[in-house]
Amino acid sequence: MTEIKYRVWNGKEFDYYYIGTDSYDVGYLGKYGGQLFTGLKDKNGKEIYEGDVLKTDWDDSTEVVEYGEIGGHSWWGMGFGLPEMGRSSKELEIIGNVWENSELVKQ
Repeated sequence: MTEIKYRVWNGKEFDYYYIGTDSYDVGYLGKYGGQLFTGLKDKNGKEIYEGDVLKTDWDDSTEVVEYGEIGGHSWWGMGFGLPEMGRSSKELEIIGNVWENSELVKQ
């Protein structure tokens, strides 16, 4: 069974939840800003979640990880779809997140 992991910012730190094993459901996590685990790890082995700010090795740009759905298909992206970009998550590095490092987010 695939683990469905979320994290929620509680104002001081992240709390982590596993859907199906904790008494929280997707509705609860969505209501309180739950960020879904992408299933990917960066070049340092850190789990990549929605809201993480990543730096790319190929052009040193920074982007926020987002989840979206288009035409019934789900995708992870950073201004573009991760699966479609032909790049490995090993070329990405988490440098922060939207909660703790808002200065890293492009306006």
